[in-house]
Amino acid sequence: MEDLYFPINDDLELVISCDPEPASDDFSPSCRTKSNYKDGIVLEYSYGKNHLERWREIDTTLKTMFDGFEHVANANSKGVGSAPK
Repeated sequence: MEDLYFPINDDLELVISCDPEPASDDFSPSCRTKSNYKDGIVLEYSYGKNHLERWREIDTTLKTMFDGFEHVANANSKGVGSAPK
């Protein structure tokens, strides 16, 4: 079984599923998130369950990082930042 978490409000579209608390210290529980990023794109990522309370910060930071990748890719496709020939 997994613990499932959903946002209280409707501003984010994501689902978080986490391992139940372990019976022993030999296992480190984790959480997996599926989060809508952009139209038709869903990010799936994992982190330690001890970071669950920071789920919103983690989600926002990852989306910001991917926005940065997109910005660089768009700039490179337009020749911005390329070396002179």
